[in-house]
Amino acid sequence: MTNKLAHWLHHHKLRTKVTAAACLFVFIAAVISSLNVATVYETLKFEKAHKTRQLVEVAHSLLRHYHSEQLAGRLSEQAAREAAISALAELRYSDINYFWINDLAEPTPHMVMHPTIPELIDKALDDPIYNCATSEMPGNGKKIFHTDGRKNIFRAFNDVVRQADHGYVTYNWPKPLPTGGVSAERYPKLSYVKQFAPWGWVIGSGIYMDDVKDALYKQIGLNILAGLLLLLTGAAFVIIIHRALTPLTEAAAELDGIAQGKSTLHPLKVQQQDEVGLLVDSFNRLQALLAQESQALRENRALLLQAQQMALVGHLIFDAGSGQWCSSDMLDHIFGIGPEYPRDTQGLLALCHPEDRPILEECLGQHGNCKQFAFDHQFRIRRADNEEERWVHGLARLQDPGSGKLFAVLQDVTVRKRNEEAQKLAASVFANTREGIIITDANSRILDVNHAFTQITGYQRDEVLYQNPRLLKSGIQGAAFYTRMWQALVEQGYWSGEIWNRRKNGEVFAELMNISVVQDNTGKVRNYVGIFSDITVMKEHQHKLERMAHFDPLTGIPNRSLLADRLTQAISHTRRNGDQMALCYLDLDGFKPINDQFGHKTGDAMLIEMARRMENCIRAGDTVARIGGDEFVILLLGLTEYAECETAIKRILGEIARPVMVDDISLSVSASIGVTLFPQDDVETEILLRHADQAMYKAKQSGKNRLCIFDLDTATAPSKKMDMAIPGN
Repeated sequence: MTNKLAHWLHHHKLRTKVTAAACLFVFIAAVISSLNVATVYETLKFEKAHKTRQLVEVAHSLLRHYHSEQLAGRLSEQAAREAAISALAELRYSDINYFWINDLAEPTPHMVMHPTIPELIDKALDDPIYNCATSEMPGNGKKIFHTDGRKNIFRAFNDVVRQADHGYVTYNWPKPLPTGGVSAERYPKLSYVKQFAPWGWVIGSGIYMDDVKDALYKQIGLNILAGLLLLLTGAAFVIIIHRALTPLTEAAAELDGIAQGKSTLHPLKVQQQDEVGLLVDSFNRLQALLAQESQALRENRALLLQAQQMALVGHLIFDAGSGQWCSSDMLDHIFGIGPEYPRDTQGLLALCHPEDRPILEECLGQHGNCKQFAFDHQFRIRRADNEEERWVHGLARLQDPGSGKLFAVLQDVTVRKRNEEAQKLAASVFANTREGIIITDANSRILDVNHAFTQITGYQRDEVLYQNPRLLKSGIQGAAFYTRMWQALVEQGYWSGEIWNRRKNGEVFAELMNISVVQDNTGKVRNYVGIFSDITVMKEHQHKLERMAHFDPLTGIPNRSLLADRLTQAISHTRRNGDQMALCYLDLDGFKPINDQFGHKTGDAMLIEMARRMENCIRAGDTVARIGGDEFVILLLGLTEYAECETAIKRILGEIARPVMVDDISLSVSASIGVTLFPQDDVETEILLRHADQAMYKAKQSGKNRLCIFDLDTATAPSKKMDMAIPGN
């Protein structure tokens, strides 16, 4: 193959070679253009898919937060779910993109949360409009499974998460219109979904992909245009070369005649059979005389040009007498000028930024009269071709004292200046941000912290340098917590969450921490960067709000809301254990006259004392709740017979009947109690509470200071006088 190419190059004319080279160049450019289009398309798709996945991962971490609140006992499962749904429904990351949640029900999933179509919630997602899935990809970067385009998208979501816990699904879906409603036309859309196993949920979000194809078509159009221009340029190049070679052909023929003895000149030896080869061979003797000097000169010029290109350095010579100047090709490139640009004083000043122009004016005005002139400044220029602002460092000297000619070297230092500004900005942000920042090496040794870190933790910078961040560890989180954190850093490159740490003074505080892994070009870990904020006040406020929502503000015992939750749990607990539960509805007898006579302050003190006494009478698993006024509800769990309930209530009535001293006043009340037993009274929680209430009213009607049991057979509550002496009654 090599011999055939050498033979072809040796025996064909130069214009044929040039034409072939131009065609080969156009072909290679077309191949590169096609590869570029494919690369652009895949890059855009990857960026959109990666963005969607990151957003869903952030939303998934929010679900994990509320689930951890549930596991810690701070929220019931229902409250945790509702809080998570409420938080996700408000999240938006563009005008038309949002998050939704569906369950894993079979055969048809149900909608758990949808922020823009709330009527879908709890509905089976089996409408034919959802039959539009086009492909599925379980996991990330796995095999893509194409559907017939008519598969239910929510079934596709569930298929993906069942196989790999997360993945992508593509489908065609209408777009929301600015004026309201949706478009009639469907557009390609890609959604990333991830399973939240503790609650049997699938959370997802989607992004439209039609702009990817638009960008692709635009790129194809640009490539076609560039290809046409390249083709025209190649054709023009071939024509120009062919015309340029015509005189060379004629000269070669003349020299060939001399070589054949048609002239008195010495014949020229022909080395090749093409026109340029004949011409070069004709001048081979002259080239031999200059070979040594010209070779060294070419090498030096090549090295100088290469050095200037690498260093972005160019030079000019300015003649003060004529005001004219000449410049190197590299400087013309820096200035963005061509051969037609005016090389006079005004033309040179026009290239300088208006704010820095006085520096150059002073240089050009004084150098002709200064024998020891020296110029060393950084200033800005504006390129003539696109007015881009760039920084240059100029050095100038007189070529000879009194010559009036100035030799100047200018280096483009824009990148360095921008890096310096970026470093200054980064340093300012690091120093002044209100979030604490901690930077460690790959071995978790602290390299630097900012001022906010010292304010939050109480540690000074010198105290923590080269220490391990574990010096802040509070001990609240166990080893499993830190194992999950490091697993996320290794697998995902980042971790975000809440963590409890300890200040230098020993005080424990809560912080919202984000940790990112910094890698070098080879993927090796170089640093860990942690950014955190102190959320202790927010956590304390959240705890207060939760307590206000579930506990009576006067007595501190559970309120009606928490009672409803515990009653539901108590019913489930009783069913599992096969024992009994007593629901006791208690109303204080004689409390209203005390409240009216002595005032609300005395009445409140009375209620607080009654609540305390009742709590002292029950076991750890039982509950006393205030549901309003002087009405209380008591849950007695784990009963095996009615006698246990009666014993407990006798004890409670006895404690209530004891006098209470308030401001040196002895006050006494009694109580009427209605009781219903579960599972004998197997009804819903509200009805169960109503039955106990009815029994309590029956006790009041029967003379107060009594216990009445709800009668399931007659739906009445016959009273039963407690056989005990109650002081004060």
